[in-house]
Amino acid sequence: LNIYKAFTNLDGKKIIEGTLNHKEIQWFKATVTNESLKITLEWDDIPGVLNAKKNLVNDLDMIAIAPSGTQYYPDILDPVNPSNPATTGKDHVNNLEQIHIENPEPGEWTIALIGRKIPIPPQEYSIVANSTLVKA
Repeated sequence: LNIYKAFTNLDGKKIIEGTLNHKEIQWFKATVTNESLKITLEWDDIPGVLNAKKNLVNDLDMIAIAPSGTQYYPDILDPVNPSNPATTGKDHVNNLEQIHIENPEPGEWTIALIGRKIPIPPQEYSIVANSTLVKA
């Protein structure tokens, strides 16, 4: 791990922490000048019910919107065969989501965080990007 890169994400311009409520949408802006764009969303989920069909309790969604309006969703692994290439879409299984775009459009991107299902609000989260990130 490159220590310099790790610390530059802590400068207050590339990492934001906050809380999100059920059905709430929060907007962020990312100025993209890099060769790639990586945005990661993380939250500590509350414990689920033992032997539940789905373990994720609080479900947050993330969407990146390019300056042209194209929408991008997180990478998703196939839980049956995780060695398959990742697809993209809404992730309703994990509490760690990442959108990774090679050669993104330069300019101001819009990032939406959505409290899809938060039965016990508020849900704390962290969002980090490899570009300058500000709450809109």
